[in-house]
Amino acid sequence: MRAIVNNIAPVRYIPIKLLSRFWRGVFWSRLVKLRYRTDWPEPQLPSPQWVKIRPILGGICGSDMAMVTLGNPPDSFAKAFLSTPMVMGHESIGRITEVGAEATGLQVGDRVNVEPILSCEPRGIEPVCPMCREGLLASCHCLTEGALPPGMSIGFNAFTGGFWSEAVVAHRSQVFKVPDRLTDDQAVLVDPLACSLHAVMRHPPQDDESVLVVGGGIIGLAVIDAIRAVGSRARIVALVRHDFQRELAEARGANLVILPRDYARSDLITYLGKVFQTKVFKGSFGKPILLGGADRVYDAVGSRNATEDSLRVVRSGGHVVVVGMGHARWVDWDPVTHKHLTLSGTHGRALEASDPQRRHTYQIVHEMILDGRLKTDGLLTHTFPLADYRDAFRTVTGKGRTRCVKAAFRI
Repeated sequence: MRAIVNNIAPVRYIPIKLLSRFWRGVFWSRLVKLRYRTDWPEPQLPSPQWVKIRPILGGICGSDMAMVTLGNPPDSFAKAFLSTPMVMGHESIGRITEVGAEATGLQVGDRVNVEPILSCEPRGIEPVCPMCREGLLASCHCLTEGALPPGMSIGFNAFTGGFWSEAVVAHRSQVFKVPDRLTDDQAVLVDPLACSLHAVMRHPPQDDESVLVVGGGIIGLAVIDAIRAVGSRARIVALVRHDFQRELAEARGANLVILPRDYARSDLITYLGKVFQTKVFKGSFGKPILLGGADRVYDAVGSRNATEDSLRVVRSGGHVVVVGMGHARWVDWDPVTHKHLTLSGTHGRALEASDPQRRHTYQIVHEMILDGRLKTDGLLTHTFPLADYRDAFRTVTGKGRTRCVKAAFRI
């Protein structure tokens, strides 16, 4: 089958990263072990409880691009739960082509989204771990155990395949039928929308709060949308990089959207001090800091600068929710203790505890798209055939030039 395959080589990390300062395309050149293959073997059903799926669209996620561009160093947390060589792609919309004898309720031809995490149930582990029992599948304790080889999720292991290919296998518990009224282009957005909605449902803002959303990519835009979708009337201030992101953020309910040119004559934190009407403090060195500020910050980037700025501009006693996975290092964590902050992280999707039916986030997203609470217009901006993966990666890493919000491979 056709597939985009990655075989990580830690020994090449330093020379490739050095080369990338002068040549961005090194990350998808012949010097790395990322390949478009036309002869990759199809994955087979691990047990009768599994199904095989033909991808229709495979979304290109920020975590995928971090893998491609070596944004997560060899010693990063998630590397403990990967196995290679891996067919990439975990953001899904596909059609079932084969059904195991025990995959009840599913049939050939069903159009589905797939929860990518290979948690306790796909691994055949009973009783399930405490996190799976709580519904937080992405934080499963057993990602290297049970009936399957090690591997955190579809798209990051050596045995299930991924959605940047022509075939992938999934356990029946991971598969969610897509409503007929959702288009394929909407359905491939379900995973990033779900990640943002999960963060908001787990840590919802109050109506009287001021909220700062850091980041104008699809996760940041979807956080804004999710805040409004759950009914919150909080004041939302958004930090974005590009004019097209400002337009999308305003359309989703942001009260104020800030671009870099808005604070070009001072600095971001001083500017936010005026926005939140609080005093700005500055020492002899380093960035300013606010003791007043936003009540709650959703960091949809997760880089060193984004996380550090979030900690500095949230008010004392406030709450920072880290949603983006930017592999931040060398962050000044002093504001957490000095300002008595609550710092929370969210990852992936869940069986939402705040939902009366304890539904999976995908199911709630399906409903919210259909009833208009979550907007999909303007989000899927680019699609590519698998063979054009280099063009796809150039597009995704050049958002200011390409106005890319979400790109996907159309299989």
